[in-house]
Order: sequence, then C-alpha cells, then structure tokens
Amino acid sequence: MTAPLRVLIADDNPIVRMGLVALLDNAPGLELCGEAADGREALALALERRPDVTLLDVRMPGADGLSVIGDLVPITRILMLTHSDEPDVISRALAAGATGYLLHGSFDPDELVRAVSDAADGQMRLSPAAAAVLAGGLREHEPIPMPADPDESATADPDRRWTELCLEHRLSPRELEVCRELVTGRSNRDIARQLFIEPKTVKNHINSVFAKLGVTSRAEALAVLLGTAEEASVQTSS
Repeated sequence: MTAPLRVLIADDNPIVRMGLVALLDNAPGLELCGEAADGREALALALERRPDVTLLDVRMPGADGLSVIGDLVPITRILMLTHSDEPDVISRALAAGATGYLLHGSFDPDELVRAVSDAADGQMRLSPAAAAVLAGGLREHEPIPMPADPDESATADPDRRWTELCLEHRLSPRELEVCRELVTGRSNRDIARQLFIEPKTVKNHINSVFAKLGVTSRAEALAVLLGTAEEASVQTSS
C-alpha cells in the first residue's frame, strides 16, 4: 500500500484549522501530522515531522507565512491556503518556492484534496486570482528586442515576451504551448485535456522545459517564465 501523504497545517485561525483537520481526517490518502499557529511553529514542526505538504497561511502573528517559505521549501512542498489575494503577495509566495496558491472560498473539499495531492507531486495549483496574477505578469513584462534573423521569424508570436522565451531557451512549439498552460496554474491532467495529449506526454514536455530553463520545480519555472528569477535571486542573497 502507498503511504498516506503527510500534511502540516499552518494557520493562526483555530476555526480554519479545525475545518481543515476535519477534512483531512476524512480524506483517503492524506494524514495530518501537525498544526501550527505561526511561521516559526510551522518551521519547527516541519523539521521534526517532515510533512509531504504544508498548508501555509500568509498573515500570522510573529513570523508570517512569506517569511518562512524559503526555509520550508527544502523540507516540504508549500501550498499557500489563505485569504490574501494581493498580487504582490501571490507573486512573492510563488517566487519564494510555493508550489501552489489557493484562496479560501475558491475551492470545495474535493478540489483541496486534489490540490494537496498535486502539490506533493510538484504540480502547481492556483486559484483563479493567483493564475490571473501570473498571466498578467507575463503579459505586462517589458518586451525584449528580437534578433533580426529571418530564420527565426518562423517562431514569431503575437506576444513578444513568449517569442523571446522561445528563442532564448530553444523551446519547441509544443513546449511553448505547455509553458503557456503552466502560467495559468493548470495541473498536468488539465493541460493534457487542453492540448488534447496524454498526461504522460505533458510530463515529458515539462521535464524537457525544466532542463532547458535550468530549473527543477514549477515554481522555479514560473519565475523564469515571468521574468522574476533574477529578482528572486537578488532578494534571497540579500
């Protein structure tokens, strides 16, 4: 039998924690391994119990969620579960390494269970508001001048930012399509349905994209695709 996914809850609201505990206790394949009321407690429990996925709130007293993501990422997958829908908060969380971002009220219990499972597999799950932030950030990214090479004109795209990414990282047309779907927050299964291909094929394309972008996770890939990788690196080093 496959071992259940171990889940840690980090939220300062006891009522929210109570609801999540009730859900996890009844969800097949999931196991609650701890509750935390702030970021420091979440980090301590994660180090002790090594959860597969941590459901992390943003605003908590003491150390908030954003302040501990960097320390949690080497230990556990991070699925943000919060009321905070500010674009800057969403961008910072994903750039810091969160595997997904869900807003309370935007999912039902079954969707949350699937999101936890996807997060454990490294698949990005986003609420519509979070997906809009990512897609909007890519659309609004300042275009970079294209090389005047007629041989490269075949890869031209109405969105010049996508074209620049395609040329810079030598993405194939199909890989570019997969990247477009990645920034909307779709899972592998959803991307497969959208592109009329098999989920295994999507996974192969994503692995190829990761190799070409020089990343190992969806969060890192999104940082590159959205042009925030350098910014995240500077913030980490400082």
